[in-house]
Amino acid sequence: MQFSALETPLNLKDLLAKRLGLRFDGQSQLLGASIRRLHDLTGLDEATLFKRMSESRLGDDLWEVVCDHVVVSSSRFFRDPEMFDVVEDWLQDLILEPPTSLSMVSWGAADGREAYSLAILIDDILGKCGINWQVMGFDISPRALQLARQARYFRRQLDGVSDVYREHYFVENEQELWSPKAGLRNHVAFFHALLDENIEDLKPDVLCCQNTLMYLTEEQQMKYLNWFEEIIRPGGMLLLSPVDAKGWRPKHLTAHQNTKVRAFVKPLD
Repeated sequence: MQFSALETPLNLKDLLAKRLGLRFDGQSQLLGASIRRLHDLTGLDEATLFKRMSESRLGDDLWEVVCDHVVVSSSRFFRDPEMFDVVEDWLQDLILEPPTSLSMVSWGAADGREAYSLAILIDDILGKCGINWQVMGFDISPRALQLARQARYFRRQLDGVSDVYREHYFVENEQELWSPKAGLRNHVAFFHALLDENIEDLKPDVLCCQNTLMYLTEEQQMKYLNWFEEIIRPGGMLLLSPVDAKGWRPKHLTAHQNTKVRAFVKPLD
């Protein structure tokens, strides 16, 4: 039996929700596109694909393929200039009294370009202050995490990186791929996390979550946002995509003065 991906049965939706934490309620086009990608890649009709997914365990080859193709696994350096301007201003405000440590999170890190963009700004602005800092990237896709950890980008993928940053922070290797220099890479790490999974002891100063919550139900989005609000350190920021959870109203964060971005600041204690 074969049927349209836009009419995918509830059991496949439930399977994606159970195994990966993905919710496609109200997102039939997004779900349809994801299933079509899987169908084209595997050559299986949806019924056979569902049967094999049901019989496989999370972590098996088939599920790695599923993880890689139902969510977006690529990004761009400095993808949202307005957002990074806000991060840069926030870092500039720390120069006179730099903290002893600093932590930023890219939630839905994809191939790592957002995480490395954050790292570049931290090092450029506070690198000489002697602080202990790190950037952590979390993603659902094993393939995306592999790419992020390899950190090898074609020259065209460095669009958005200024000439100064490229010269200072990247090195070209023999395959005509560019990689962040060791001094930057040592501050960046990537971890696997399902979309409905909370991470214990995560206390970032800045958390970026771009185009990730759209895979969750409204209820799950609210749960996540409330968790984000709780774990961000006083004085820190939460940065969201314009399309994610538009109706969310934080209890303890205030909207950033730059109305061109969805940024929220946590007041100091």
